This record gives sequence, structure tokens and C-alpha cells, in this order.
Amino acid sequence: LKMKEEENAMKKIVRQITDDKIKFPDEVEPCVSKIPNSGIGVRSKTTINDGMWVGPYEGKVVSLEDIKKIKDTSLVWEVYDTNGAISHFVDGNESSLANWMRYISCARSEQEQNMAAFQHLGQIYFRACRTIESGEELLVWYGEEYKLYLGLPLLIDQSRGGCAFRSPKQAAGGESNKSADGPHSST
Repeated sequence: LKMKEEENAMKKIVRQITDDKIKFPDEVEPCVSKIPNSGIGVRSKTTINDGMWVGPYEGKVVSLEDIKKIKDTSLVWEVYDTNGAISHFVDGNESSLANWMRYISCARSEQEQNMAAFQHLGQIYFRACRTIESGEELLVWYGEEYKLYLGLPLLIDQSRGGCAFRSPKQAAGGESNKSADGPHSST
């Protein structure tokens, strides 16, 4: 019975991806997400090395004034200006404007993540924060650090074996990060 359910779920995914006309890079493919109620996910077809970027996330650019009109914000990302204020949003709901990254599910915790969201030159990218094995689902985490640090040029702190965000000033030793859990407690 479970095999039949998985087969039916994959057929539904293939129909939706075909209808959406979304193209996937050769290194990944759609899958049934292991995250409850996420539907479609993305899994690797090859090993993705720690540090590899994917992106940019594509979608409709939405102004601050128009964001209230969007009912489903699950595929919307904030983009910050150089002062750390929200500049605009990128909405991946409209499949004709979006790319395959809209199907990467959100991890339920930092421990489950294998990708971290970051902003570079005004666009959203995801970066592998550990080696992702073939067949493994891509899961991005965008916790408090995203809101606090996305407006800054970012480096990924891999020295603690995690995906904590650090500003260039922290990376150069100009700011301390007292917590081993990440930058949310930096001074």
C-alpha cells in the first residue's frame, strides 16, 4: 500500500512540474518531500559539495506596498538593502516567473538543514552547508539569522560544523560571536 501511495504521489509531482514548465538542473530532480505538507521537494542526483551555491531564486518582484496582497507567502523571500531594511520581496508562487528553487523545502530545524539561504548582490541564493549525498533531499533553513543578517554581505561560518551566518566583520575577527550556536547572540 505504501509503495502505491508513493507511486501516485510521484505521478502527481510529474504532472505538476510538467504543467508548471519548470526545468531542473541535471544535478537535482523533484521528489516527494519528507517535510509534512510540503508536497514537492528537490533531491540531489549526485553528490553536492559543501559550499556549493544554487540560485538565484527567481520569482515576481513585489514591493513593500504590494506584499499585503499576497495570500500565500510560503514561497516569498525578503530582499534587504545595504542598510538592512527590506527593499522588496521575491515571490515564487507564479510558476511562469519562478524557477526550480521554489520546490526546495524548508528544514524543520537547523539540525535538519543542508542548505542555508543568503543574499548576494540583491538576490537570494542557497548554499550547501555540508556535503549532500545523492538521493538526499535539499532542505534550506532560514531562521532568525536570515532576518538579522541577510542585508549584510555574508560568509558561511563552517568552523563550528554548522551553517551559522557571519558578517565579513565577524569573519575578520572584528566582531565577537560569544555563542557557539550562531550569530544571533553576537555583539
